[in-house]
Amino acid sequence: MWTALKEEAHVLEGVLDQLEKLATDFSKLSVEDVLKRLVGILADGVLSSAQVVVDAILNILSDVATTALGILDAKIHIPVISDILNAIGVPDISFLDLFCWISAVAYTVVYKIAEGKAPFPDDANTNFLINASSLSELQQAFSSPPSSLMMADEMMEDEMIQLTAAPMSGDSGLFQLPQGVQDAIFITGHSVAGFCTLMADFVNTFEAAEETGENPFGIPSAVLGVITGGSVGIANFLVPKAPIKNKAVKYIGTATTVAVIVCKVIFCGPLQKKFGASEGIMNKLAANDGRATGAIVNSILIIPALACTGWHFYELSQDSAGNERTDAILEEVSNLTSYISRVAYTAAVNTKNPETKAIEIGVMAVANVAYAGLQTAEAAVH
Repeated sequence: MWTALKEEAHVLEGVLDQLEKLATDFSKLSVEDVLKRLVGILADGVLSSAQVVVDAILNILSDVATTALGILDAKIHIPVISDILNAIGVPDISFLDLFCWISAVAYTVVYKIAEGKAPFPDDANTNFLINASSLSELQQAFSSPPSSLMMADEMMEDEMIQLTAAPMSGDSGLFQLPQGVQDAIFITGHSVAGFCTLMADFVNTFEAAEETGENPFGIPSAVLGVITGGSVGIANFLVPKAPIKNKAVKYIGTATTVAVIVCKVIFCGPLQKKFGASEGIMNKLAANDGRATGAIVNSILIIPALACTGWHFYELSQDSAGNERTDAILEEVSNLTSYISRVAYTAAVNTKNPETKAIEIGVMAVANVAYAGLQTAEAAVH
């Protein structure tokens, strides 16, 4: 970033030189020529300066993301247990592996009991989800199929599934997922979020009760937070149910969700320790109390999120009743419980009085249970 700022200074120095030359030539130019040169100088200078700084910021965010993923995916070795597993060929796993595996097994078992089949069988659709090479390709597969396919309503159900599961004809090579697979993604995302929130409720309670963010519950708490936020975010992004219609509000809501996840990662204890030991601009990301600072930032982010929730409730009040509207209402109510949880957590980690802290942790725990229940209900309603 320092290098970028020095480069920006050179860019601005060039702008000043051009303005000085314009002042010298001012008497020889018409008003139209002066305005043209002035606009050109300012536009070129601002765009060049912005590109230098934005490139530096993106590089920093890339470094942060790489470091965060390395920490969250760091392998854990449990004495005796890990030694036995290693001896029979099972490698060490990370907290990310562990919690994802627990969630996947629990969800698959429940889904098989309820539906009588696996949520993602070994077929072309599952293979596509595993091997999708880009977000745009994945998003396209979840979009509505073309009208030519919609007109095939008289076909047998198995023939329709086979048609939509295969790559579409033509040069586009696009892949359309059947509605059943899209429903499974939606149910999976919200079910996993509910399950992980229940697990996180115990972990976060112990983590918030600690005096500082340097405690053994820091990484598990961060991992569960990322899994929960990621599961809901992916489900709502790929299979939206009565989403916000206003584009500006929608963009604000998406940006706020991303910021919350980034905040959870950046201010976790292990990553803060990395920042503190680094040099240069990365060191500036280390806070005196990363947990308390991160909690405050997370609570501030509730303001734009709450505005988006209020606007969405207004839009939903204009829609007709149905499962999609019910899912959307449950989602926003669960968001309200998460706001309460975040505020209570912020108060808990910034409070020194043990009795007050216990009350705040209790409020957080109850709000988390409510959030888990509402996420599960959202999956069940669908």
